[in-house]
Amino acid sequence: MGLKEDLDTVPVSQMSLRKAVTVSSDVTVRDAVEAMRDGRLGCAVVVNAEEQAEGIFTEGMLRHALNESESVLNQPIHDQMIARLPWVLPTDPVRTVLDAMEEHNIRFIVVLDDDRHVLGITGQKTLMEFIASYFPQEVFTQDPTGVTYSVRREGA
Repeated sequence: MGLKEDLDTVPVSQMSLRKAVTVSSDVTVRDAVEAMRDGRLGCAVVVNAEEQAEGIFTEGMLRHALNESESVLNQPIHDQMIARLPWVLPTDPVRTVLDAMEEHNIRFIVVLDDDRHVLGITGQKTLMEFIASYFPQEVFTQDPTGVTYSVRREGA
């Protein structure tokens, strides 16, 4: 099958999911930002004591909050998170990720199990890797440095 068909049939679980940064709802925004930095991810999933997802906090939300007041860094993350986080199941087709990203204008989608436990994060990067795997000749023959011209003259 091709990409168009596979978007509707390949489950999210076959994509390479990233390990999610999770924080408890009682940590401060500062602690959540440090966890995001350490995890090299632009979002943190807020979980309860049972490790179930309660919400999400993103770097975009941080920028907006800091624009209002720098004191936001000392507030509980629970006060700044979005409780209605978009999420998908591992059995959902890949197209579900694409549709959710477009509908909510977001970069990250949380992958949860049936009990709302966090399995991982997917989003723009993972989706682009999935799509690129269908076009290896076009994608993998590009110069990874981005240099589109010869650095040295040929024959020199």
